Amino acid sequence: MKTSKNLSSITLFASYSGRSLNTKFSELQSLKKIKFDNFCLDQAAVNEISSLKNIEELDMISSCFPEDIDYSPFKNLKDSLQTFLFNGNDNISLQEAVLSFTNLKKLSIKCDTTFISQIASQLENLEYLILNELGYTEFPESISSMENLKYLDLSDNYITEIPESIIELKSLELLNLENNSIKTIPEGIEQLSNLKISKPTVMLKNLI
Repeated sequence: MKTSKNLSSITLFASYSGRSLNTKFSELQSLKKIKFDNFCLDQAAVNEISSLKNIEELDMISSCFPEDIDYSPFKNLKDSLQTFLFNGNDNISLQEAVLSFTNLKKLSIKCDTTFISQIASQLENLEYLILNELGYTEFPESISSMENLKYLDLSDNYITEIPESIIELKSLELLNLENNSIKTIPEGIEQLSNLKISKPTVMLKNLI
């Protein structure tokens, strides 16, 4: 693929699911934003992406991450990356790479609540966290320690109760609870004066 070396952003769409990337990203050092749709990463693609010194946003939420790939080269992005959107897996090297992104402000991830605890304790600068469609039945308590969090998306899960610890999220502005089965919201949540809760209006009238 012919590209300009001065590109700051690029979006690539595969015409069929699972196609491999064949782009020499190492030649595009001006890139700050990349979005892939419908691709499947291989080791060469991981290595190429990891060579980008100025990348700020990686949107790969519609692409696949094979479990047999070594994702540790992604750690090279830890100083520049601010947004990482992906459908992850339980690959240890991928999780370790995510935890190295200490400047990350926005994260969309598919993972269990155990890994969320690690994210909450190590990615202190996160402001946007997207955890939708994960089958959660409980609100991940560890999130309540994320004092810089402004936006939390827990939509399309099976959560029935919001714990009192959510009041610790003093910076929270939007909580997306759509398509859950919320029955209880704690008293005192009004202390979060900037908070807006997104969920069905009928439920809001019954709970607040």
